[in-house]
Amino acid sequence: MQKNPRESQHQSSETEKEFKPNILTHQEETLLVMAEIEGEAWLNMQRRELENPDKYKEDQNSIVFGLQHLKKLGPLADDVDEEDRHHLVFSLYGASGLNRWGFEQDGTVRFSKHQCQYEKKDEILKKVQELGFDFY
Repeated sequence: MQKNPRESQHQSSETEKEFKPNILTHQEETLLVMAEIEGEAWLNMQRRELENPDKYKEDQNSIVFGLQHLKKLGPLADDVDEEDRHHLVFSLYGASGLNRWGFEQDGTVRFSKHQCQYEKKDEILKKVQELGFDFY
């Protein structure tokens, strides 16, 4: 699997701290970090969907459908309340079908602490947090 972008030797520690998973502004990097939880097969599936958007644009469980939805909604207005900024607009299943990733309108990616592999929950939640994701 490709190296986590947060661990790149070419980034300063300042840049690493600034990285927040965002599917709109850092698509490939975000998918790579998500794959630290979901695995390489899951990552390859996301890439196949992105390479064939016409095939997946109607599939509500695809990353293509979710990205289309985010782009259609467009950026948040400046006057949106802070509380409203964090509403999820689509979700994506992890490799097991048990993990769930939520996406905010600005592209921020969060992980569901209630919908994750039960038998590995503590381990997964710790790693997700270490990778820079917030929870919902």
